[in-house]
Amino acid sequence: MNATRCSVLILCALSWASLARSGGIYPPLLPPEPQVMAVMLAAPELVAAHEQIGEGVAQSRKLRAGPHEWEAAVITQQRKDPAGLQYHEQEYELQRRFRLPGKGGLDSRMGALTEEAGELAYADSWHEAGRMLVAAWFDWQRAARTAALWQQQAETARQQQQTVAKRVAVGDAPRLDRDQADAELGRVQAMLLETLRLAEAARLSLLEHFPGLDTTQPSNADLPDPPQIEEADEVWIKRIVAENHEIELAQSRADQAQLLVRRAGMDRIADPTLGLAYSKSIDGNIDMLRLRIAVPLGYEARDAEVSLARSAANRANAAVVQAHASVEAAARTDLLNAHSSYRQWQGLAQVSRLTQTVADGVAKAYSAGEAGVAEVLLARRQAQESQTQAMTALLTAHETYARLRLDAHEILALEEHSP
Repeated sequence: MNATRCSVLILCALSWASLARSGGIYPPLLPPEPQVMAVMLAAPELVAAHEQIGEGVAQSRKLRAGPHEWEAAVITQQRKDPAGLQYHEQEYELQRRFRLPGKGGLDSRMGALTEEAGELAYADSWHEAGRMLVAAWFDWQRAARTAALWQQQAETARQQQQTVAKRVAVGDAPRLDRDQADAELGRVQAMLLETLRLAEAARLSLLEHFPGLDTTQPSNADLPDPPQIEEADEVWIKRIVAENHEIELAQSRADQAQLLVRRAGMDRIADPTLGLAYSKSIDGNIDMLRLRIAVPLGYEARDAEVSLARSAANRANAAVVQAHASVEAAARTDLLNAHSSYRQWQGLAQVSRLTQTVADGVAKAYSAGEAGVAEVLLARRQAQESQTQAMTALLTAHETYARLRLDAHEILALEEHSP
């Protein structure tokens, strides 16, 4: 099977597995999940992070093979006796240190944990990349949709300026009205340019990390309401903590650290060296075979290694507790943000509707000669600000919902044995 076909099969498996898990709860404003999975699979950060799996496998092989290797030596010497005769002598030696019983099995178990840690590290990197994508996506959405609102406002200000100019031309309004309308149009056009710059900067930042993502200009028409968080907070907390790769990785490293303590304890008894040497006598008539056994006698250094390993294990256990606390605190904060942003959107959406009604009413009053242009411009500015705030709150509510689903591994989730 070639590499291209293998990648396609992997991507299909990931996409279908993730879609099956999401089961109709996929956030409506994110790009289609298969597209996001494909983009993440090719993201530079994740391509680099995938090497953590290979590193874990290589480290596992190294542990299983052990730290000792065969050593071959050839000793050549020249001897000269008092009579002036010279003799050429050679000796061949083969030696190796051997792990004592029990050490190899422990190294194999540490190797398996190292492989697991490599996979968990990649899975954690995948999850962090998903968080980054969601945040960058909604940053761009906010910037692009805000620019679209300013585009509409610029068109409205242009129409208002033309209306005022016509009234001034026929003597139905003072020149001051036209100056105010011209100033407002200039202000709105300047804000439009700034928001277009911010939107493009957000788009480029998104594509820097996730090239290939569809960044077609979004439309503000018929934006869906954000989904509401229905289940109890404690249900979400348990789900997020239970599925968290950061905690699993910390636990895996703590398990490795405990094995290292045991391994260091076993190394208090050093591995012996066995050597076999072959040589001939000076006259070449006698073959000599020599067996050598050597055992290191030092103890202090190996005992210190046990103390170091025990300290590392204590730190690793503390890291597991800290990971639990950190993940739970982050989950509670995300839930707080989700509830708050949803309620904020509800309030700001109502304010936006009211200010738009007021702006439309003042515009009609101006057309009837019952209001001044300053009142019209102020009402439209307030309506624009309220609309922008409501849209921003709506997108934030969508983002916090997506973040919860992501942290619960219900969307964009990586299979345990990914490519």
